[in-house]
Amino acid sequence: MSAIPRLPGATPRQASRLAPVTSLLPVLLLPVVLGFQSSLQAPPPSGTGGIFSCKNARGETITGDRELAGCVGEQTERNRDGSFRRIVPKSMTEDEKAAEEEKRRQREREATERRIEQRKDEGLLRLYPDPAMLEKARQQSLSPMLTAIRISDDRNLELLKQRKKLADEAEFYPNKQTMPVKLKSDIDANEAALAAEKQAQQGRQDELKRINGNFDATLARLKILWARQAAASR
Repeated sequence: MSAIPRLPGATPRQASRLAPVTSLLPVLLLPVVLGFQSSLQAPPPSGTGGIFSCKNARGETITGDRELAGCVGEQTERNRDGSFRRIVPKSMTEDEKAAEEEKRRQREREATERRIEQRKDEGLLRLYPDPAMLEKARQQSLSPMLTAIRISDDRNLELLKQRKKLADEAEFYPNKQTMPVKLKSDIDANEAALAAEKQAQQGRQDELKRINGNFDATLARLKILWARQAAASR
């Protein structure tokens, strides 16, 4: 049999009378201890959040302890002591969300275009670090076309000489009905060759303009890039 705990200063008789009470103390104190622990672990009351406020469609200020519906614009959240906490952006409609998404995509497209343009500029500076390099590239691009034009000019002169010779022969036949078939065929072939050479020469001239135009545009851009590069190196 376990000994009965005695209180300090109590007589044996008093201790025996208090024994039932002291043995129940742990049981009696358990709810108090559990309640104290629960109070420490319990979430804070709902009133500890911020205070939201905004204007409704009628221009009235509305407030609440959570984000509000019916706000025309953004909401302001304040702490319980009235100090500022944050701005809650305006809730967007589906149309507004779609418009905002389109703006975002447009910004991405513009950023991509800027990156592409920057890479192109960097490539131009590597290819043409100075005007002399650009002019050399221009002449190299024009050279094949200029050679073709000179050859075409020589060919055109030969065809014109041939036409004069054929025209001199044709003078002996005022009536074309009596002109020899071969002579008539040679005249037709000469006229067709001259027309084809003229058309080809026009195409070559157009190509010259295109090449020069491209290099002129490149030069205009490079002048800006060279100036920036020179300013940055100072």
